[in-house]
Amino acid sequence: EAAPEPGEPAPAQAVRADAAVPAPPPRPGAGGRDVAVRMGYRRVAVRADGADAGVGFLDVGGRVGNRGRFAVDVGYWRALRGVPRTDRAAGGGRSLGGNPTAAVTFNWLDVEGPGGRTRVDLMAGATLAAGGAGLASSRNDRHAALATSRSMGPFVLGLGYALTLTGSPKEAGEAAVGDVRTVRGTLGWSPRPGSGLFLGAGAHRAAQAPDAGPGRPSLGRELSFGYLEPRASWALGDGLGLELAAVFGTRRPRGDGLLAARLWNLKGAYGDSVSVGLGASL
Repeated sequence: EAAPEPGEPAPAQAVRADAAVPAPPPRPGAGGRDVAVRMGYRRVAVRADGADAGVGFLDVGGRVGNRGRFAVDVGYWRALRGVPRTDRAAGGGRSLGGNPTAAVTFNWLDVEGPGGRTRVDLMAGATLAAGGAGLASSRNDRHAALATSRSMGPFVLGLGYALTLTGSPKEAGEAAVGDVRTVRGTLGWSPRPGSGLFLGAGAHRAAQAPDAGPGRPSLGRELSFGYLEPRASWALGDGLGLELAAVFGTRRPRGDGLLAARLWNLKGAYGDSVSVGLGASL
């Protein structure tokens, strides 16, 4: 990441909103170089449109940058098993490809004083359309985010805002959705880099979709839902990091047609989830 406080999600995670991809601790001797790879597994208990299934996802990602100044993140997810029946029929299998993502994060402010350290990071990124029917979206979405963090000894407070400008779906069966706004916060305890306990919370608001045209489905209403996210991370040594996390919905989106909107990047959109991830600095 562009060196967020230990355990504070980087703004780029606004793109991979539910990915189990922890930020590994720096490898000794790496200096300002920041290169890392990440892999995670998450399982979502889908409760939408009458579906009652546990869907497993593989999340992979990578990062390159100058620690503390900027970072370029890329990511990809794939559904492995338990795909809801309607989407499995559309995708033709139990394993469905997801959407690639890319994001650039810049540190705008980094001030350290007697009372602690304050950071402000800016992010711009995109989620790219995927071909073929299934869980992945056929939209090209653009993202912008602002993240702030304040550390006071081992304690960390983070606040963030993200805006997703949704594109128009290319597939006839995918429902159009309006722009999405997300606010989130994290409170944590991190006794050393890469290790700590954290509690996050967030709220999503998706605007009513514009008219998608004759015969094209759309969510003709505003969606609003939130989540809580406890996390635990450990620095395993030599640039390795492990993270366990869970997401619990605090307010469910209501109505039919949610699966057709393909909002898998939003935490709590379709149900509670648990995840495990491993990251390695190179």
